[in-house]
Amino acid sequence: MKLKSCLWVASLVLALNSRAAIPTSDSQFWSEVDTVARIAPQVIATAIATARFGDALPNPTLCGGGLQFDFFAGAWTFSGGTLFVGIRSPSSGGQTQVQLPLCAVSYTRKIGGITLSDRNRIERLEGIPGSPSRYRNRLGIDILTHFAGPVSHVFITDEGFYDISTSRWNRNRAQAGIGLPLGSSTELQVFFLRQDSRSGAPRSLNVLGTTLKIFL
Repeated sequence: MKLKSCLWVASLVLALNSRAAIPTSDSQFWSEVDTVARIAPQVIATAIATARFGDALPNPTLCGGGLQFDFFAGAWTFSGGTLFVGIRSPSSGGQTQVQLPLCAVSYTRKIGGITLSDRNRIERLEGIPGSPSRYRNRLGIDILTHFAGPVSHVFITDEGFYDISTSRWNRNRAQAGIGLPLGSSTELQVFFLRQDSRSGAPRSLNVLGTTLKIFL
């Protein structure tokens, strides 16, 4: 009886330790390079390379790349593409290879130097058990700045994630950043992002990120 009790206590301690090993929040650095080329008057192609690094998680937490095509029709933009990423498990450190086919429809409206946008995106996470699909709605505002020295514009976005398989909103990303021109065809965006999730680990992220945009 004592042996069984000891084993039960040991199992409970190990379980608690394994849960405690995954932080509930993490500070991360996200880096992305977008290489943009116009392939037709109304069509651009973007090659994407990205990597993410955590403060208390196995690194890189995510890395990969892909290709996206955007077709412009007035205020509307229709997008499609595929991303291939490796996602690191926060508990074991093992990597899962995931393919994300995606499509999106965006609407933008310009009022002087202010651009308002609404992006609606659907993607499928092939490689994750069950291949779940999710819908993402991102609202944004972009403001041109003619008085802030090297800063060409500031932007703020808020994005909600809807898990189609569980029929619930389970994630939110709020972001604010600036654009810094590095030349006539290159821009560096620097931003702070806060992510809160209802499922998965960690539940919250504080992110410092950079996106380098290269226009060919």
